[in-house]
Amino acid sequence: MTTATQTVGEIALEQPMSIPVFERYGIEYCCGGRMPLAEACELKDVAVEKVIAALEAASRKPELRRNFAQHPETSGLPVILSGTE
Repeated sequence: MTTATQTVGEIALEQPMSIPVFERYGIEYCCGGRMPLAEACELKDVAVEKVIAALEAASRKPELRRNFAQHPETSGLPVILSGTE
């Protein structure tokens, strides 16, 4: 379950299905990913509850459930989020 206090980067890393949701709302999940979800939503003038509902809906799509934190070899996302190469 996603919470408003998690950072956007954490959510993107653990729940890759969140990325299209963040892109839909213009929420930066890469370089600005260290920001808590509530703060990122406030900057974009969107209700955090609305984004969390969209994230939960996206989580029900089985093809998008891969956890990049558990499978970092399949994505460059952990490298992008950590700022290392």
